[in-house]
Amino acid sequence: IYMIGCELVGGFLRTHMEKSSTESLNSPGAVYKKLCVADLADDRSNCPKENVYGWTAKLGLLAIGLEAEEMKVKYKDYIKAGCGSI
Repeated sequence: IYMIGCELVGGFLRTHMEKSSTESLNSPGAVYKKLCVADLADDRSNCPKENVYGWTAKLGLLAIGLEAEEMKVKYKDYIKAGCGSI
């Protein structure tokens, strides 16, 4: 899942027809399928998939930020900005 700032912009899902749900997909035959925000805005169940992927990405970024803060990581040219209601 890719984000620019606080905005979900898309990503990829990796699949492999010859692997089970517990096997590594890091092998020949893996297929990447694009994950576009426009494709996720399907609201048939009043719960767009964009919310699921978006919150997953935001939680991941939050975890990275917390780990970086704990490790006192310094980012060159980093500009701290708010992300609204994330």
